[in-house]
Amino acid sequence: MRIKSTMRVMLVANIDPAKGLVNGCQGTIRRFEPFDRSKLPCKDGPLGSYIESQIELHADRNPYKPWPIVEFDNGQVRTIYPDCAVTEVISYGENGKDKITNLLSRTQLPLVAGYAITVHKSQGMTLDPVTVDLSEAFEASQIYVARKLYYMFCCGTQANSPTSQ
Repeated sequence: MRIKSTMRVMLVANIDPAKGLVNGCQGTIRRFEPFDRSKLPCKDGPLGSYIESQIELHADRNPYKPWPIVEFDNGQVRTIYPDCAVTEVISYGENGKDKITNLLSRTQLPLVAGYAITVHKSQGMTLDPVTVDLSEAFEASQIYVARKLYYMFCCGTQANSPTSQ
């Protein structure tokens, strides 16, 4: 995805839940910060050094090098750096004893274009005010999910949700 200033974007990772920067948070790219290796995120935990190496590799492969500074709709302004999601896959050898651990990872800038998403893609996201267009819905489940989102986010109560009617 090519990004540019004034582009609306949506966050696709929980990068700072305490400050409201969670999956589904929307904002606008205001400008770009020049590449500085010392500002790449540091990660803790048993896979921290692996994650950091994957982020550095991603940064080295980025031919443009600047990172977007996003002003989110909740007022937060943040430079967005690459993020690395890692899953450990554990299997056992033919004898059932030899433990084999593989790491699957994906490193990306955790932003997508924030102009439109499908109803199903929005499940599990924390969304700011939304407009839902169901004029081309072709499955009842699309309308059900959109109605459930409407009640949860617009009315703010489970008592009025479609599941309780």
